[in-house]
Amino acid sequence: MAENISYIDRSAESCLNSETTNTDCGQCSEFAQLLLGLTSPCGFEFPASPPVWLDKDLFDVGIKFYHRNLVGILASSGEALIMGLALPTFYKPLAFSGATSKNKRAALMRYMETGRHIYGRWYGGKPWEEGCDAAESLNLVNKMHKHVADMITKAGDSFEDKVERAFTDYEVEGDQAKILKEELADLKESFDMPSEYYDYMNGKQAFSEFDMTLVQAAFFAAVLVYPDHYGSKSATNHELEGFIHVWRVFGYYMGISEENNAAQFGLERTLVVGNEVMDKILKPCMLYVNDQSIIMAQKILAKPTNYYVWVYRNYNMVGFRMDRLWNSFSWKQRCAYYSRSLFLGYLYPLPLVRDFINYMAQKFMTKIWLKEKVKSQ
Repeated sequence: MAENISYIDRSAESCLNSETTNTDCGQCSEFAQLLLGLTSPCGFEFPASPPVWLDKDLFDVGIKFYHRNLVGILASSGEALIMGLALPTFYKPLAFSGATSKNKRAALMRYMETGRHIYGRWYGGKPWEEGCDAAESLNLVNKMHKHVADMITKAGDSFEDKVERAFTDYEVEGDQAKILKEELADLKESFDMPSEYYDYMNGKQAFSEFDMTLVQAAFFAAVLVYPDHYGSKSATNHELEGFIHVWRVFGYYMGISEENNAAQFGLERTLVVGNEVMDKILKPCMLYVNDQSIIMAQKILAKPTNYYVWVYRNYNMVGFRMDRLWNSFSWKQRCAYYSRSLFLGYLYPLPLVRDFINYMAQKFMTKIWLKEKVKSQ
């Protein structure tokens, strides 16, 4: 039986100590490879044939892992969405397309549609089988991404202006925004900004291969890098290898090149790369989160001021202390933080609780998506 593991410290040490896989500038070679995709546009082409590396048995292992860890994976995706909205190459195309910046309902419907594709269709099929739900969904998503990428390219220099106009009638909600910004300013003073962050920020290619690497990784990496936060600390190596393989397959059918497929590496190196992407791209972006990012994130929450609870949990998870923000929380905000952390960290990992919660979540999602399917017919 494969051993049970927790990777966070070991994976970080692996990146620092490896003599054969680190470049001279301190990058692990896999991360350096992914960064080359900054200048290459993603093609969004749905492949005509399965990849030569496809392992159907390993794919099935990953799907079973997904079903046994459904709620933890959903929770990680939700928090990755909030974190991802700090990335300009993520939130700006969304704002430009108008799908998530017009109003709260538009935002919620857009993200629910994304969830329906991934959790209702991708995980429920085998994309190499022609005509199956997963293949049709991935093909459609590729076309939507390609359409927005073409729109951005056509907009040219007016792209930034159109993004600005999308936020004209909106403002950040909650006085805690000021406290958040003050703490971020203090954190930036002691944070050594990596050169890779500036390479990313100065990139000119819309919907680059690297941008899609980040999008792909958002749906699976946090479960691996932060297992204590998402109930996956008891997973075996084999299960996690299977989950990675599932997302390698999804990435392939998303039209991401093999060189920029975030799931192309083995488990240990995937964790190394995940930590490096976090340290050199995501964490710097989190320190520079702006009003536009906050506005978009607040639109998807029932109570906009709960945004500060979500970001506190995210920032705390990646190692940023935000004591003043915590001290500003109301008792309701603190209860929201503790209840989520208690559930995901302690209750959800219990086998009987996990099975029951996953069953109820799957039942609820199936009911909602069937209703939406009937409405669309």
